[in-house]
Amino acid sequence: MDPSIEDRRPTQQPAPGPARIPWNSPWFAAGVAGLLVIVALLVIKRYSSSLRRAESGTSARLDVPPVKLLQYTNDVRQIANGEVTVKARQHFTYRFKVEPEMYGALLVGEFKVSGGGSNDIVAAVVTEAENEKLISAQQAQVVWSTEGKQTAGRFQRLVPTGDLCLTFTNLYSPVDKRISLNFELRWQRKTP
Repeated sequence: MDPSIEDRRPTQQPAPGPARIPWNSPWFAAGVAGLLVIVALLVIKRYSSSLRRAESGTSARLDVPPVKLLQYTNDVRQIANGEVTVKARQHFTYRFKVEPEMYGALLVGEFKVSGGGSNDIVAAVVTEAENEKLISAQQAQVVWSTEGKQTAGRFQRLVPTGDLCLTFTNLYSPVDKRISLNFELRWQRKTP
């Protein structure tokens, strides 16, 4: 066969595909904007219908039982009130217990010291186990304490559950100290 004849045959061209619109074309931008408008309208329609249901009091799920809200009652227990004398080189301790059902147990109190030259004392709230260390002048983990010796003090402190002690120490002084004090434990309990 003559090569010149083969070159004269018609060549097959691939079938044209769908026309592609370049992404920077105004038609592409218009298509994306139209799609966004449709999605926004669907979201608005869904939100407004759920809002109308909420206003009318109907729920999408009618089988949901009503939620029982927990009710709490405030309680108070007096821990210490009045005057107490702490002898020279001694301590005085009030013991109290915080039960697990005492939610948000808060120890609130104030004291004022008189007697002796400096009229001051150290006060601390500790666990029963740590109280032994405190009264023997060892390092103890405290829930609350004064910053050194003080003549007066006022505080409120969340306290943990367990057996606790409110201790006034006069271990460093050769003179008796008289303390006017008022301490109470406040908490909330569930009402049935």
